[in-house]
Amino acid sequence: MKRRLRIPLAAILISVMAAGTALADTAAPGTTGTIAETAAALDGAAEQTAADLTGEPAITQVDSTAPLQTGWVMEGGSWRYYWDDGTMARSAWIQEGEDTWYFINDDGTMRTGWLQTGEDWYFFDSSGVMQTRAIRVEDRVYYMDYDGVLLVGSRSVNGIRYKFTENGCIGQMPYTSKMFHSDGTPFTEAERQDLSWNAPS
Repeated sequence: MKRRLRIPLAAILISVMAAGTALADTAAPGTTGTIAETAAALDGAAEQTAADLTGEPAITQVDSTAPLQTGWVMEGGSWRYYWDDGTMARSAWIQEGEDTWYFINDDGTMRTGWLQTGEDWYFFDSSGVMQTRAIRVEDRVYYMDYDGVLLVGSRSVNGIRYKFTENGCIGQMPYTSKMFHSDGTPFTEAERQDLSWNAPS
Protein backbone atom coordinates (compact mmCIF):
# COMPACT_ATOMS: atom_id res chain seq x y z
CA MET A 1 0.00 0.00 0.00
CA LYS A 2 1.41 3.35 -1.10
CA ARG A 3 1.73 6.20 1.36
CA ARG A 4 1.26 9.81 0.39
CA LEU A 5 4.23 12.01 1.13
CA ARG A 6 3.08 14.94 3.29
CA ILE A 7 5.22 18.01 2.64
CA PRO A 8 4.86 20.95 5.10
CA LEU A 9 3.16 24.01 3.59
CA ALA A 10 5.99 26.26 4.68
CA ALA A 11 8.46 24.18 2.67
CA ILE A 12 6.32 24.59 -0.47
CA LEU A 13 6.19 28.37 -0.09
CA ILE A 14 9.92 28.63 0.53
CA SER A 15 10.65 26.48 -2.55
CA VAL A 16 8.40 28.54 -4.81
CA MET A 17 9.90 31.83 -3.65
CA ALA A 18 13.44 30.52 -3.94
CA ALA A 19 12.80 29.34 -7.48
CA GLY A 20 11.54 32.78 -8.45
CA THR A 21 14.60 34.46 -6.97
CA ALA A 22 16.97 32.06 -8.72
CA LEU A 23 15.33 32.63 -12.12
CA ALA A 24 15.49 36.39 -11.67
CA ASP A 25 19.21 36.20 -10.76
CA THR A 26 20.08 34.16 -13.86
CA ALA A 27 18.54 36.51 -16.39
CA ALA A 28 21.25 37.50 -18.86
CA PRO A 29 21.82 41.15 -19.78
CA GLY A 30 20.04 42.17 -22.97
CA THR A 31 17.37 39.45 -22.79
CA THR A 32 13.73 40.27 -23.34
CA GLY A 33 12.94 39.83 -19.66
CA THR A 34 10.94 36.59 -20.01
CA ILE A 35 12.92 34.82 -17.26
CA ALA A 36 12.65 37.80 -14.92
CA GLU A 37 8.93 38.07 -15.60
CA THR A 38 8.49 34.37 -14.80
CA ALA A 39 10.32 34.85 -11.52
CA ALA A 40 8.09 37.80 -10.64
CA ALA A 41 5.01 35.71 -11.44
CA LEU A 42 6.24 32.94 -9.11
CA ASP A 43 6.77 35.46 -6.33
CA GLY A 44 3.25 36.77 -6.87
CA ALA A 45 1.85 33.26 -6.75
CA ALA A 46 3.61 32.63 -3.46
CA GLU A 47 2.16 35.82 -1.97
CA GLN A 48 -1.34 34.88 -3.20
CA THR A 49 -1.03 31.39 -1.74
CA ALA A 50 0.02 32.82 1.61
CA ALA A 51 -2.95 35.21 1.56
CA ASP A 52 -5.41 32.41 0.70
CA LEU A 53 -4.18 30.15 3.51
CA THR A 54 -3.80 32.72 6.28
CA GLY A 55 -6.87 34.81 5.40
CA GLU A 56 -4.73 37.95 5.39
CA PRO A 57 -4.10 39.99 2.24
CA ALA A 58 -0.58 40.25 0.90
CA ILE A 59 0.97 43.63 1.71
CA THR A 60 1.62 45.82 -1.32
CA GLN A 61 3.16 49.27 -1.54
CA VAL A 62 0.77 52.01 -2.77
CA ASP A 63 1.78 55.56 -3.60
CA SER A 64 -0.45 57.71 -1.36
CA THR A 65 1.04 61.07 -2.31
CA ALA A 66 -2.09 62.65 -3.83
CA PRO A 67 -1.86 66.35 -4.80
CA LEU A 68 -3.22 68.81 -2.22
CA GLN A 69 -6.35 70.85 -2.89
CA THR A 70 -5.41 74.51 -3.07
CA GLY A 71 -7.22 77.68 -4.02
CA TRP A 72 -10.99 77.80 -4.66
CA VAL A 73 -12.88 74.51 -4.47
CA MET A 74 -16.66 73.97 -4.85
CA GLU A 75 -17.89 71.64 -2.11
CA GLY A 76 -21.48 70.91 -1.12
CA GLY A 77 -22.79 73.76 -3.25
CA SER A 78 -20.50 76.36 -1.62
CA TRP A 79 -17.13 77.80 -2.54
CA ARG A 80 -14.27 77.19 -0.08
CA TYR A 81 -10.65 78.27 -0.14
CA TYR A 82 -7.62 76.07 0.64
CA TRP A 83 -4.21 77.47 1.56
CA ASP A 84 -1.02 76.22 -0.09
CA ASP A 85 -0.52 73.60 2.66
CA GLY A 86 -3.96 72.11 1.95
CA THR A 87 -5.74 73.49 5.05
CA MET A 88 -9.15 75.12 4.60
CA ALA A 89 -9.41 78.87 5.25
CA ARG A 90 -11.77 79.96 8.04
CA SER A 91 -12.66 83.50 9.19
CA ALA A 92 -10.12 84.83 6.70
CA TRP A 93 -9.73 87.50 4.04
CA ILE A 94 -8.60 86.36 0.59
CA GLN A 95 -7.02 88.84 -1.84
CA GLU A 96 -6.76 88.33 -5.59
CA GLY A 97 -4.97 90.99 -7.60
CA GLU A 98 -4.70 94.47 -6.11
CA ASP A 99 -8.32 95.36 -5.35
CA THR A 100 -10.37 92.15 -5.25
CA TRP A 101 -11.20 90.83 -1.79
CA TYR A 102 -13.24 87.89 -0.49
CA PHE A 103 -14.16 86.78 3.01
CA ILE A 104 -14.36 83.20 4.28
CA ASN A 105 -16.90 82.41 7.02
CA ASP A 106 -16.21 80.43 10.20
CA ASP A 107 -17.49 77.25 8.53
CA GLY A 108 -15.14 77.70 5.56
CA THR A 109 -17.77 78.91 3.06
CA MET A 110 -17.39 82.04 0.94
CA ARG A 111 -19.30 85.09 2.21
CA THR A 112 -22.03 86.84 0.20
CA GLY A 113 -24.31 89.71 1.20
CA TRP A 114 -23.72 91.83 4.31
CA LEU A 115 -20.91 91.18 6.80
CA GLN A 116 -20.29 92.93 10.10
CA THR A 117 -16.86 92.69 11.70
CA GLY A 118 -16.60 94.75 14.86
CA GLU A 119 -18.24 98.08 14.05
CA ASP A 120 -17.57 97.87 10.31
CA TRP A 121 -20.01 96.68 7.64
CA TYR A 122 -19.05 95.21 4.26
CA PHE A 123 -21.04 93.91 1.30
CA PHE A 124 -20.16 91.00 -1.04
CA ASP A 125 -21.92 90.13 -4.30
CA SER A 126 -23.01 86.60 -5.24
CA SER A 127 -19.54 85.84 -6.65
CA GLY A 128 -18.01 86.74 -3.27
CA VAL A 129 -16.37 90.00 -4.39
CA MET A 130 -16.27 92.80 -1.79
CA GLN A 131 -18.02 95.94 -3.09
CA THR A 132 -16.73 99.52 -3.05
CA ARG A 133 -18.27 102.92 -3.87
CA ALA A 134 -22.03 103.44 -4.31
CA ILE A 135 -24.16 100.29 -4.32
CA ARG A 136 -27.91 99.76 -4.26
CA VAL A 137 -29.11 96.96 -1.95
CA GLU A 138 -32.84 96.36 -2.27
CA ASP A 139 -34.41 99.87 -2.14
CA ARG A 140 -31.52 101.81 -0.58
CA VAL A 141 -28.18 103.19 -1.79
CA TYR A 142 -25.12 102.85 0.41
CA TYR A 143 -21.57 104.08 -0.01
CA MET A 144 -18.75 101.62 0.62
CA ASP A 145 -15.34 103.27 1.04
CA TYR A 146 -12.27 102.27 -0.99
CA ASP A 147 -11.45 99.63 1.67
CA GLY A 148 -14.99 98.23 1.53
CA VAL A 149 -16.20 99.68 4.84
CA LEU A 150 -19.69 101.22 4.88
CA LEU A 151 -19.29 105.00 4.90
CA VAL A 152 -21.38 107.27 7.11
CA GLY A 153 -21.22 110.93 6.12
CA SER A 154 -21.03 113.09 3.03
CA ARG A 155 -19.69 111.71 -0.23
CA SER A 156 -19.66 112.88 -3.85
CA VAL A 157 -21.24 110.56 -6.43
CA ASN A 158 -21.24 111.53 -10.12
CA GLY A 159 -20.23 115.07 -9.14
CA ILE A 160 -23.06 115.56 -6.63
CA ARG A 161 -22.67 115.34 -2.87
CA TYR A 162 -25.00 113.08 -0.90
CA LYS A 163 -25.35 112.31 2.78
CA PHE A 164 -25.12 108.64 3.73
CA THR A 165 -26.12 106.91 6.97
CA GLU A 166 -25.96 103.32 8.16
CA ASN A 167 -29.42 102.92 6.63
CA GLY A 168 -28.46 104.34 3.26
CA CYS A 169 -28.58 107.68 1.49
CA ILE A 170 -30.80 110.46 2.87
CA GLY A 171 -33.00 112.26 0.38
CA GLN A 172 -32.66 111.82 -3.37
CA MET A 173 -30.57 108.76 -4.09
CA PRO A 174 -27.60 108.76 -6.51
CA TYR A 175 -27.62 106.46 -9.51
CA THR A 176 -25.38 103.39 -9.42
CA SER A 177 -25.09 100.46 -11.77
CA LYS A 178 -24.32 98.14 -8.85
CA MET A 179 -27.73 96.82 -7.80
CA PHE A 180 -28.12 93.82 -5.51
CA HIS A 181 -30.52 91.94 -3.31
CA SER A 182 -29.50 91.52 0.32
CA ASP A 183 -28.02 88.06 -0.38
CA GLY A 184 -25.66 89.50 -3.01
CA THR A 185 -27.52 88.37 -6.13
CA PRO A 186 -27.73 91.10 -8.80
CA PHE A 187 -30.96 92.70 -9.95
CA THR A 188 -32.43 91.25 -13.13
CA GLU A 189 -32.80 93.48 -16.18
CA ALA A 190 -36.55 93.67 -15.57
CA GLU A 191 -35.95 94.81 -11.98
CA ARG A 192 -33.56 97.49 -13.20
CA GLN A 193 -36.12 98.88 -15.61
CA ASP A 194 -38.77 99.12 -12.86
CA LEU A 195 -36.57 101.15 -10.50
CA SER A 196 -37.53 104.56 -9.24
CA TRP A 197 -34.65 106.73 -8.04
CA ASN A 198 -36.69 108.58 -5.46
CA ALA A 199 -35.71 108.21 -1.84
CA PRO A 200 -37.34 105.25 -0.10
CA SER A 201 -40.27 106.01 2.19
